Amino acid sequence: MMKLVSAGVMATLFSLPAFAQDYQDHDGMLMNHGDGHLMDMAGGMVMGNNPDTLPGGCEKISETKEITVHAGHKYAEKFPGRMFAFDTQEFQFKPCTKLTVHFINDDKVRHQWMMHGLPKYLYPKGMFHLEVSGPAKISGTLILPPGDKTYLVHCDIAQHMEKGMK
Repeated sequence: MMKLVSAGVMATLFSLPAFAQDYQDHDGMLMNHGDGHLMDMAGGMVMGNNPDTLPGGCEKISETKEITVHAGHKYAEKFPGRMFAFDTQEFQFKPCTKLTVHFINDDKVRHQWMMHGLPKYLYPKGMFHLEVSGPAKISGTLILPPGDKTYLVHCDIAQHMEKGMK
């Protein structure tokens, strides 16, 4: 009996590193390609990064906030019939908030956190976009425009929004 228990303990100890998941941090590897477009060769991208320029109608930054958003298959478990999801589906911020988003992809596939409806004169294509192949994390900053608005946030990788990432 003692040999069986020892073998089980040894198997558990040697398998622990297989369960630990390291996240590649892309923040220090990003190259600036201009117009708020940051990218690295390892699969990370930020589009619409804007830590400094106030949108028209904002006299000053109303507040500074940071959020962490996780993406992955395990967050879809609370939504029957869905394959992928974000850990949080809704946020509330004051207009003119400086918002830093820390995006953590827990899956071993590519995911995005994309916000639509932003002013095109400040955010190319009217969006703010974080993208990374997982497991990894990436961060970006934007300044929300004035006005009380609702913005669509989703993953634009083929079929990911349809499978729950919104």
